[in-house]
Amino acid sequence: YRTLGLKPKCTAEDIKKAYREKARVLHPDFGGDPSAWQKLLKSYEILSEPESRKMYDEHG
Repeated sequence: YRTLGLKPKCTAEDIKKAYREKARVLHPDFGGDPSAWQKLLKSYEILSEPESRKMYDEHG
């Protein structure tokens, strides 16, 4: 959640919006840091899928 600047009670739409905003800044094609981009991708991958988000919320 921290990577996307969100709180655990955020909605799926909040996650999508935050990802898009951060992607514009962090994407390597636009001068962003590749490691920060990878962290953003992994965070979005986990939080955008309901099952993986539930698992993350329960186990960290």
